[in-house]
Amino acid sequence: MNERAIERHSVNCYKCDTLFDERNSERTTPDGGDICPDCAVQGINIAVTAQEFHTIIAALRFYQESGMGDPGNRSDDIHALACNGDDVVSLDAVGIDNLCERINTGGSLQ
Repeated sequence: MNERAIERHSVNCYKCDTLFDERNSERTTPDGGDICPDCAVQGINIAVTAQEFHTIIAALRFYQESGMGDPGNRSDDIHALACNGDDVVSLDAVGIDNLCERINTGGSLQ
């Protein structure tokens, strides 16, 4: 493999700025940023009742409709939760919509 081919697939992680091969990353941020495998949070699976499932969707939609995708609209406590204490970039309205779609359809990260 030549150097030019390697450069085309090398990107920097938005979080730690490490250069990595994007072909090894299964995750991108909601705005299309690249995140290295070391920084990517592993998927979680939890069992929930139908009531809990619909409450999660309703809470996400309420959060979205209330403008919480914009950090300026959140209280400090909600912002800290959304960003895991500034450890991650919070979802914007589009990211929340995509998350709701994935939860509803059982889709995976792209």
